[in-house]
Amino acid sequence: MILNSTKYKNPQRTISGLLNAVSNADTIILCDTSLGAVAIELLEIPFDQWSTTYKVYIVDLSNNAGTNNITITAPIGFTINNQSSLVINTNGGYVTISVSSNTGYLGLSGSGSGNPISIANEGVQITPAVASMNFVGSLVNATAVGNATTITINPNFIVVNYTQLQTLISTNALIPAQQYLISNAQFINTVGKQEFVPIVIEAVSTNELQISGAGFFQNADYQGVGNYSGVPSYVANKGTWESGGIYVVGDVVIYNNLQYVNITGLNGGDPEVATTDWTFLPKATQSWINTSTRGYITEIDIIKYDSSTNKITYREDIRFNRIDNNLQFYSVFKEAFYVFQWGNNRVARNTVQNESYFDCINNARVLASASLTTIYGNSLLNFALLTLINNLGGAFDNNNILGASTIDIINSGSFGNNLLYFSTLDINNAGDLKRNTFFSSNIIISANDYQFINNEFNTNANFPITISNNTVLSNFQNNTFKNDISGTISNDLDFTNNSFDNVPIVNIQNQNIISKNVFVNCASFDIGNFATGTFQENISETSIIQITQNDGDILTNIISQYSNLDVVINTALIEGNVLNGKSAITISGTNTGTINYNQLLSSRITLATNNGSVNGNSLISGSQIQCTNVINGHIENNELSNSTILFDEQTNSIQHNILNNATISATKIESTIQFNNFSASTLSVANKISSGSDVKNNLWWDTTVSLFDLNYKLENTYCVKAQLIVPDLIQDIEGGIFQRNVGTIAYTLDLSSKTIYDSATKILTIPPAYGAFFGEYSLINLGVLNPIAFITGLNSQFATKFVAKTIGQSLDFQTLNGVAIAGITEIVSNQPAPASFVVTARVNGEDSIYIRPLGNLNGIEQYYKYQ
Repeated sequence: MILNSTKYKNPQRTISGLLNAVSNADTIILCDTSLGAVAIELLEIPFDQWSTTYKVYIVDLSNNAGTNNITITAPIGFTINNQSSLVINTNGGYVTISVSSNTGYLGLSGSGSGNPISIANEGVQITPAVASMNFVGSLVNATAVGNATTITINPNFIVVNYTQLQTLISTNALIPAQQYLISNAQFINTVGKQEFVPIVIEAVSTNELQISGAGFFQNADYQGVGNYSGVPSYVANKGTWESGGIYVVGDVVIYNNLQYVNITGLNGGDPEVATTDWTFLPKATQSWINTSTRGYITEIDIIKYDSSTNKITYREDIRFNRIDNNLQFYSVFKEAFYVFQWGNNRVARNTVQNESYFDCINNARVLASASLTTIYGNSLLNFALLTLINNLGGAFDNNNILGASTIDIINSGSFGNNLLYFSTLDINNAGDLKRNTFFSSNIIISANDYQFINNEFNTNANFPITISNNTVLSNFQNNTFKNDISGTISNDLDFTNNSFDNVPIVNIQNQNIISKNVFVNCASFDIGNFATGTFQENISETSIIQITQNDGDILTNIISQYSNLDVVINTALIEGNVLNGKSAITISGTNTGTINYNQLLSSRITLATNNGSVNGNSLISGSQIQCTNVINGHIENNELSNSTILFDEQTNSIQHNILNNATISATKIESTIQFNNFSASTLSVANKISSGSDVKNNLWWDTTVSLFDLNYKLENTYCVKAQLIVPDLIQDIEGGIFQRNVGTIAYTLDLSSKTIYDSATKILTIPPAYGAFFGEYSLINLGVLNPIAFITGLNSQFATKFVAKTIGQSLDFQTLNGVAIAGITEIVSNQPAPASFVVTARVNGEDSIYIRPLGNLNGIEQYYKYQ
């Protein structure tokens, strides 16, 4: 087989030297590089008149371009491979030139030297081709078998001891990014207890190591799962040594995080001292290679290392324990690494920082099979020192102990989930004391025999809290106390879910339920003799609460903002009240009545010597109920908005009133005012209403009612936009409507009074209080056809009705019409002038006229005349 023949072969020519140009006839250009370098310049590309079929092949003819390079240059304003030129520097190399854009050529290179290996360092080419490669370094080995080469990289750390490490650092001989295994880093520093472990850490420069690395540790076998094949006559791992423990030959115990095997069957003392009964089981050497057969569990943990002292300063294990060794003061106190119980799964999530320690090294009953005593999740920071004594009866778990605290615990019950900050705490706990949070205070809790649960004391060190005599009958739980707390709490029954913020607690002696109260930013409160009462589910903010001898119930109150609850000798219910804003309940004296179902916003209830009931009131905004020396009275079921109720010596009931923006003020009421509905109203009673008089069943809207010395009935009245001032009224008002466009409340006007009618000036004057309330006037003592041309004091809300009542007498209402100018309060009409409207009283009928204010004038609206 052979390729198809072509009629014309590709044209080619040979060039040399540095002055050459591509012609339109070129296809293959052979470059003679035998005597020197060759250069050639490409043609300019015609704008938008080129084709990708254009090809020029530039070839190294002499196989010498590695010595004498071939330079291909683009014309000025043009590029090749986005550069001004392209160089062939490989023997036998070639470039295929094509057009890629109006101003750019594309040059694809090739090689005539086979397939050389290109060597690069971090992406940077070292040489275009190599004949051999040399592997160097103590961790790298290369072996060849025939044409195959095997490259072996040894483990990536260099083993040194601390002396060798110091030499490498001092001579700047560390290899950056190289891992070093330091075989003898110091882990335990306590005299007589020193321990050295291997660690792996990386060099960051020729004379410096990283801070963090990994350490190889052998922990005591707290879970009882180790390999004991190297222990003669092994029987069982019995966990942490106990002074009263019974052991047989072959039993292994843990003491000071080390393991010992019993050799006599006796227990003559702790294994460090009683060496005749116990034999020490040493840890394995080179623990990064060997596995212990004496029960120890190999573990690789995160560490921090100080290369200047060869000391491990921090260890973090797989149980999320994070322990800083207290190297500054360990010799004065206890070493954190030494006294911590490494390897116990039940000692987890602890954080011990700075100069703190957590002494739990020989805490009893620590095997996973033990039913009692859990130490779990504790965090100790900053110089916090904790000693656990005789933790045999319960759990001590999930505690965070922060700051410069000193904790001394004698615990035979539960003491768990506590957070203590900057505190000195002395707990003698014989019961449940759980999930408490303590901040920055000296706290002494003694003789806690039962539940004292979920409390938070955010205390101040200058105001320590002392909780004592919390007896076996007590439930004192879920309380939160914050800031400036001092005093003593003695609790015999429920004292539950209270929250106090920034309040000194002074002498709470509780023998009943004080439950679910929240007091925020209280200046002080003292709950004293509360033996038979219940103070429950109250919420108070910025309050002063003092309760002394409450013999009834104070329940479900919400008192907020600037509130205070001050109760002295309350023998009845104060129930369901909600007070907000600047609210206060103050009973100073004897309250034998019932005050309940009240809701007040920005309100106050003040009672003194109340022997009656204030019941079911709802007061909003700036409301107030104040009863001073209210005896045998009832104030019930009122709803007031932006209202005030003030009473003095009430001896009867004012009840079922609904007021909006209203004020009820009463002094010495001796009669009943009830079933009224007031809107934007004021009811004021000064001096007493005489016995037997009633003001009841009225509905007043936007009304001012002032009642003093009322000796007549005012009942069954429906009023809107009304004002009633009683002293000048001399007769009954028994009903009517008062609202915009309708006024039906009637009252009598006596025209014989000069203050009502002046015949000389023709002026009818309605008293201001009457005009604001009445819509119909019965006219008496009319005279004989007296003229009325001016009316003052008409109500602007509706047309006022005038009716003649004196039989046989008439009034002549004279109007203007067609007159350009009318005087103020004159009467006008659209009837032909002169218009005169006569109102006459008759035996069997009466005339009436309706007159409505028209700005400064008065107009006739309707006129009824019996014919």
